[in-house]
Amino acid sequence: MGDIEFFLDAFKDFIKKTAVVIGITRVDLCPTPTIKDHQRWLEEKKLNIPIFETDGRVGKDIIQLVRALLCRQDPAVVF
Repeated sequence: MGDIEFFLDAFKDFIKKTAVVIGITRVDLCPTPTIKDHQRWLEEKKLNIPIFETDGRVGKDIIQLVRALLCRQDPAVVF
């Protein structure tokens, strides 16, 4: 979760102006921390950020991330 914390901190000013979603890759190779662990960590930090298991090679996974990001930007977006 150190990587997530690093990037959220590094881009915090940009995120405040826009939005963020998180895609976790390689969950098949490294089963811990789990998505639930990440969600718990985000809740402890009082961060309401969508988090997904993602395979960067799979188009539908990337589309899911982009759609989630667009919905965070504008909840009225319809697909």
